[in-house]
Amino acid sequence: MRILVICRHDPFKARGGTEVFTNNLAVELVRVGHRVTVAYGSSKTFWGPMKVPYEVSRINRHEMKLLNVPYLMGLELLLKSIRLRRIPFDVAIGLGAMGIGPLFLSLRSSTPRPILAYYAIDCRFLEYREQIFALRQRGLSPRLIDFVLRFVPFVLMDKVSCDSSDLVFASSRDTAEALRAYYGTSQSKIRVLYLGVPDDFADGFDSVETSVPTFLHIMTDPIRRGTVYLLRALQIMCTEYHAKARAIIVGRDSFCENVARKLDVDAMFVDRRIPRDELKRLYASCTCQISPSVADGFNMPVLEAAMFGKPSIVSNASCLPELVKDGFDGYVVPLADVNSLAERMSRIATDEKLRRRMSRNAREKAKDFHISAVARNLIQILKEGG
Repeated sequence: MRILVICRHDPFKARGGTEVFTNNLAVELVRVGHRVTVAYGSSKTFWGPMKVPYEVSRINRHEMKLLNVPYLMGLELLLKSIRLRRIPFDVAIGLGAMGIGPLFLSLRSSTPRPILAYYAIDCRFLEYREQIFALRQRGLSPRLIDFVLRFVPFVLMDKVSCDSSDLVFASSRDTAEALRAYYGTSQSKIRVLYLGVPDDFADGFDSVETSVPTFLHIMTDPIRRGTVYLLRALQIMCTEYHAKARAIIVGRDSFCENVARKLDVDAMFVDRRIPRDELKRLYASCTCQISPSVADGFNMPVLEAAMFGKPSIVSNASCLPELVKDGFDGYVVPLADVNSLAERMSRIATDEKLRRRMSRNAREKAKDFHISAVARNLIQILKEGG
């Protein structure tokens, strides 16, 4: 099958969740024999060097060099997709709200016309509502300019992408419901298909535990990921439960670093540009992965940690309860409830038998999210015509 995959940034350099999954999916599709072209808006790099799979050399890469200005992105894609129309595709898969809709409208006139599938990583309308909640938790108010420059264009592009596609893959049931509720996307068009991680993601790394319980947190966005809740819970855990623990936070944010200093907690902030293998070592050596998120279209760290047999503690926001079963492979706590978060962190840190049981369950659960299974299910749905 000839497949065009489209995302906002170069998936072989950028390390946002959408780009990571695009990388995983494209490499797996090539591995099982499909011809893949990856088109992306820019080659901006977010993370440090990583090992590049052999399959990447067999992927046709097409950079459209977009300016990444929300109101211009759709128009740019429409104009720059002319070159893509010259290449015959059986399927075009767009990932994330980056103006896929205008590109799909252009590809509709291609001959032969490919199947147009939009992979909704989240619902931008719901994401914005949840971000407003997070800002208010910080005592801030959303700015009008953010509404005009970020909310309006991305929500419009998200909706147009759903409307102009033949098939919509939703990354979670939560996202699927939001697309129906806010955009009126037809139920018959939506298929829930969770994201996935490489089958061999944890190969070559032995899971160990440090002498001091360590909680790993991937801070791709400090507001959405609820980083401050983790810091406050860490303080409660140490002062009220008298449990010594530390947090390793991958990502830098001056506000969160100031909060950590004021709370006097043991929190180490690591630059996001660390090599991918170093990130894997952090997964392998942590006690637990923490995602007290306010909003998450999908949370890759939960799956990546599970590949190493590490449980996760997550909030009950967005898709997170779909990824973690409370008391089985981690815990689900109420959103913004730092006392409940601290209690669950203390329980995992001090109960070795509980950790071993959750570790086995997490590792077993991770098999359901192997990228080989995700790609296989995706191709099967496409062959059946949605």
